[in-house]
Amino acid sequence: MGRCARIHPFAVLACAVVCAALGTKASVPNQQVKVPTTALMGAQLSTVAKGAGPQSTPAPGDKRESKKYTLPRDRYEKAIAYSRAGYTLYFVMYFSNLLVLILILRLGLAAKFRDFAEWSTGNRLVQGILFIPILMLSLSVLDLPFRIDGHWLSLRYEQSVQRWGSWMWDWTKGALLEAGFAMIFAMILYATIRRSPRRWWLYFWIASLPVIFVIIFVSPWFIDPLFNKFEPLDAKHPELVTELEKVAAPA
Repeated sequence: MGRCARIHPFAVLACAVVCAALGTKASVPNQQVKVPTTALMGAQLSTVAKGAGPQSTPAPGDKRESKKYTLPRDRYEKAIAYSRAGYTLYFVMYFSNLLVLILILRLGLAAKFRDFAEWSTGNRLVQGILFIPILMLSLSVLDLPFRIDGHWLSLRYEQSVQRWGSWMWDWTKGALLEAGFAMIFAMILYATIRRSPRRWWLYFWIASLPVIFVIIFVSPWFIDPLFNKFEPLDAKHPELVTELEKVAAPA
């Protein structure tokens, strides 16, 4: 493990960036967003409409009246302000995370984590199991202030009703998932570097694709339920189901 870290010190950076891209989905907090009724009509029409028959394709010239939803002036301005604040935070967080990764490498923190793993055990596999979670959890802790700011914005602009305790628990689960995924990709990364020091980047990409596809497909069953509660729409909002059925009914 030490040999690989010395030959390719930026391998940790590549692994962390890949895992950060995957972890964005896993660490999304359980925010309950207020969505207009008409927006739900278009997004959930095929899943919640009960008793609605197959959708018929409108014939040429068949014009159906559509409802247009317009935000009040104050809500529109609030939505614009929230959008701008969110974009600003996103770019600040992105470049800050990149800077943190560079500083961890330049200041030798990654090397200290490696030395600790090598001091703890001589088994390379166990060294990786120790090194990667420590590195990823450190990155998550350094990124925590930006995540807190993001949730504060969602509360301020009434885009979430999630309490801080529940949000913090979701963040903890997300950080642990990121560390676990990072460990899987790091093992693949180190294996490809040892086998092909010159073409490791190509083989790592090829070997990572099946893992990424598996994570994407199992996410709705195993990952999403960790952060969200799914239930039938008519359990708490039967009035929306009624409106959706009216829209789905043939004109």
